Amino acid sequence: MARGKLRMHLGAEPGAGKTYAMLSEAHRPGERGAGCVVAFVDHHHRPHTEVMLHGLEQIARRELEYRDSVLPAWRVVTGTASEASSAEQAGQ
Repeated sequence: MARGKLRMHLGAEPGAGKTYAMLSEAHRPGERGAGCVVAFVDHHHRPHTEVMLHGLEQIARRELEYRDSVLPAWRVVTGTASEASSAEQAGQ
């Protein structure tokens, strides 16, 4: 298996296009037969950015209560998000 590549999208201003650029890149591996899984995206209710999530596999979030706060959390497992979802539905 080939090594993955890390890409960083930097921008100081909100609305600079960082999230949109990352989601555009996320669609490219699928076109080449590789996979990409999205762990977290805050699209800030921007319609163009929200549409870019369509067709991408996403890890489901849950809420975790900690002291007096409710925090977003992810169930980290090996494999794909689809496998994790199937395991969670089966109660594993």
